[in-house]
Amino acid sequence: MKSNIQKVYSKLPKTELAKVELATQKVELALIQDIQKAKTASSDSIESSDRLNDYANKIALDRKSLLTSLDGQIKDANNIFAKSGSILSKSQEAAAALGVPTKEIKGYDELEKNLNVLARSIDTSIRAKKSLS
Repeated sequence: MKSNIQKVYSKLPKTELAKVELATQKVELALIQDIQKAKTASSDSIESSDRLNDYANKIALDRKSLLTSLDGQIKDANNIFAKSGSILSKSQEAAAALGVPTKEIKGYDELEKNLNVLARSIDTSIRAKKSLS
């Protein structure tokens, strides 16, 4: 049994049939080219996505590790700040009891300066952590 297309082809003159067959071949060739282009584009997109996904996963792991490190650093710095602040406070009390200025206590000024820098460092670490969260 002939298909509808074959019936149409059989009614056409031979030159018309050749034209239709050529047009069909052109359409098929164009589709094959489109398929190849789409296949290449999809493969390229897959490779690009895979690279970006790998990079994003690495950043996520690095971010998690960095957040953990920042937490530890902030905790340690706060402990040092609190203990050092307590030492400065006791030094002030002792200096007052002895009637001497705190500037005469060796290392007092340097520790006070370090605590000011440490306080700024803690604030910077907290801001960094917030920006990563």
